[in-house]
Amino acid sequence: MAASLFSLDLSLKKTYLFLGGIISFACTLFILPGQDTGELASFAGTPFSLQRSYPSFKGILAKKERVFTASFPDLRNELEVLLSESRPDGLQKGVLTTVLLKRSRERRQLLNGEKLPLTYRSQEGRSLLSFGEPALLFISTNMLSVNKIEFKVELADSHQELVFLQKDSLETFQLVPKKEAAVDVHELLPYPAFKTLAAAKCWGGDQYLAVYSPGEALAERLEMEGPEGAYFCSVREPVLLFFEKGKWQPVNQTTATDHLPIARIRSRSAKMLELEGWDEKGKYFLFSLPLLSGPPLKIRMEEVLTQPRLRTWKQMSCFIEKERFFFKKGDRIIRSSGKWRVLQEENDLPPLLADTELFVFDGIHQKNGQKTLHGHLFNPMRTEYVQIEIPLRTQKAKPLEGAPTPQVRSRKPAKQKLALDTKTQVARKPFPREKIA
Repeated sequence: MAASLFSLDLSLKKTYLFLGGIISFACTLFILPGQDTGELASFAGTPFSLQRSYPSFKGILAKKERVFTASFPDLRNELEVLLSESRPDGLQKGVLTTVLLKRSRERRQLLNGEKLPLTYRSQEGRSLLSFGEPALLFISTNMLSVNKIEFKVELADSHQELVFLQKDSLETFQLVPKKEAAVDVHELLPYPAFKTLAAAKCWGGDQYLAVYSPGEALAERLEMEGPEGAYFCSVREPVLLFFEKGKWQPVNQTTATDHLPIARIRSRSAKMLELEGWDEKGKYFLFSLPLLSGPPLKIRMEEVLTQPRLRTWKQMSCFIEKERFFFKKGDRIIRSSGKWRVLQEENDLPPLLADTELFVFDGIHQKNGQKTLHGHLFNPMRTEYVQIEIPLRTQKAKPLEGAPTPQVRSRKPAKQKLALDTKTQVARKPFPREKIA
């Protein structure tokens, strides 16, 4: 009897345990979870005040999302926004926004809707907002207009997953974008292409072309250092430059630029040339180059060009530093390494050298009855010029070729009178005439 009761008691215990398990399982499925509030992990030194709510019962049908309520830091005082243009060759789509952290001076670029991670790091005993991981915040931008950028702020949990699912858990604010400032040279060190461009010497437009090709738009001349030494690159708006094999070059119709750094002129003033550029990934650069004036003119052609003489209507001769030269209209004479010579290449532009003056003989004009030599003298780098006028002397021994021949009236030669030498003249008596019988 006792054995029977013991066996029955054991069976009932097993039954109770089995029923208890079923009831517990049913509770995890169907019983609504209660709410409990706990503190989120502390962010020492950061302006966060955070609370989170999570389910008391974590059943299969219970909600697994954790909903946070947060008091956000006022990022309007922490951020600046700068508008940057996207690559003009079509590689990059959308408006590029530059976000600048005021205190740490860090900057990042992002497109509309792209999310940027923010965190806090300790520096000199204070906490500074910084870009990077592990992310505490994510920000994204939406361009409402040219003068208004909307920011959306979201909080990330310890796994960098966005946990805000409710409308009131998002914070938005708006900022007015500022003009992109010039890039500091130190920021260009990791980017060799733009480091080279930012170190270029800008000589402005070629004044030789301004005088002798007045209808042509002047290109800005940039002098840069390449793998083989110094070289010149000319660029005019709106032509793009591309960087390949260590050199900047103008883009032509066959150039594929989608994998190359590119740049172009953004604006020009009397003293500065502003350039903007993009690297292969669309990172934006903006910097300015001062316009250089070149060495001043220190020579006077009136003193260098001596004994000018008009040989024909199209040609003249002179002495330059004791050497005789013959010029015709359009001749170009350069002084390089202290010596003057006439350029033989008629179609090529004269070379650009730091110590080379250029004189162009424009022809012979008559002014106030005086024939004068006319020309232009350009300083080295041809950033300025002066007009030259020098009086000429003509050679009487040789008639001018092409000059009108003066008309002379023909007349009979006058009778020559014999002049007697008074010293040899002797007084003689006339011979008596003989009478003819």
